[in-house]
Amino acid sequence: MSLENSSHDPVDPQSPLKAAVEAVLAEPFPEDVVERVKLRAKQLAAPSNATVTRRRDYNVRGWRISRVRVWASGIVVVATVLLTATVLLLDRAAYQSFADVVNRAKADVFLGGDISPSVEELLKYWDQGCQAIHSYDVFVDMHQETYLDVGNGYKLREKPLKSHSASHQILSGEKRRIETDIEVPRQTAPSVVIWDGKLSKTYNSQAKQLRLEPTLNYMGVYIDYEGLYRNLTGTMSFMDALRQRPELIVEGKEKSSFILYTPPILGNYEFSPFGFRVWLDSDKNFMPVRIQRLLDISGEEIISSQNDTTVKQIEPGVWAPVESINLAFPPVPRRELPVVKPQRTVETVDLNRSRFNIDVSDSAFALEIPSGTKVYDKISNTHYVFGSAVGEAAQYSQLVVEGKEDVDKLRSFASEDMRPDLSTSRNPPAPRKTNRTLTWLVALNVGAVLIAAAILFVRRTSTKNI
Repeated sequence: MSLENSSHDPVDPQSPLKAAVEAVLAEPFPEDVVERVKLRAKQLAAPSNATVTRRRDYNVRGWRISRVRVWASGIVVVATVLLTATVLLLDRAAYQSFADVVNRAKADVFLGGDISPSVEELLKYWDQGCQAIHSYDVFVDMHQETYLDVGNGYKLREKPLKSHSASHQILSGEKRRIETDIEVPRQTAPSVVIWDGKLSKTYNSQAKQLRLEPTLNYMGVYIDYEGLYRNLTGTMSFMDALRQRPELIVEGKEKSSFILYTPPILGNYEFSPFGFRVWLDSDKNFMPVRIQRLLDISGEEIISSQNDTTVKQIEPGVWAPVESINLAFPPVPRRELPVVKPQRTVETVDLNRSRFNIDVSDSAFALEIPSGTKVYDKISNTHYVFGSAVGEAAQYSQLVVEGKEDVDKLRSFASEDMRPDLSTSRNPPAPRKTNRTLTWLVALNVGAVLIAAAILFVRRTSTKNI
């Protein structure tokens, strides 16, 4: 269409502009003008393609950066889990040392101010101190002298009677083994007591006699090493016995020790009518350093016996008794109680031969019974000669002794009126306290793993949608 025929042409036909335009149009087009127009068109189209490319490059780089972050987070989580596992697998002494510091800090608060720990708190700290000793293999010497004439109404003697004995004692969890009159390792013990948590086996090699009982009875055999810091008798823990006493109070504190007290009183309690006073040393993992047994004589409270114990740190955070001095006054009430010269028993742990918190093999609690041994079964209330038993109860009893059957079935052979009352004859050890700190730490690690997995899932899903 020419300029002359355009009805919309605003240019005056006679204007200089029209002449200039016609002059330009009259000139021939350069030969490369078409190629330059095509090139320019490509250049104009290039920005949109470059933007797409840059966006794709940015997404790829962003995905790579996100993947690196996810992997880094995963590595951190795995490292945390491994660290936690390492802490859990380390020797218990390390954790107990930390617990000891915590308990000591709590004790500092109590000792330094007017705040007093509750009865239950002290019992808990005491139990934790005991739980720190989970196994041992100890040699204990016992020297005893008494001015009390047992055969003559406990009258005082001019010269004391002296005796000496030694024992080898092994503990692992609930299992225990006691060998009496052991002076040197590998010496054959004349008497051995084994407790596996359900059954007590007391074997006298000299008399060739074996006694089976549903409870652990130490009386008249030896002084139990665990009785120096934890057990009142047999498997009855001191803490459980004291919890039975509603009159139990925190009487006060003496230096670094807190004093628990319950008066002598008649009642359906362990070791009634005796009362107790216990000193728990907060500097030594709240282990008992003094225990008094009390009696009420005509309205006057007297000391029936007193046990002073020296405890030593055998490894970081673990304290154990190494010496005990027990003073027992006459059991027959007299006006001059307590007497000046009581019965004195000294127990000393041979630290050169003793070991604590070790791995103990199950073979340490095995007991070989030779044929011909007289067996007195206090569970099924029968007796027989081992190896030549007659009767179903005796036959099953032999299988129990050999470890081939469980003791629970043996109780079914006893008559109803002869079965022992197991509800009071044995109190199992208190359950171990759950470590809430480690529980929270494990829970946080699991949460971190789940969060990392969720992030990885979201990133992968976002990448697929691009």
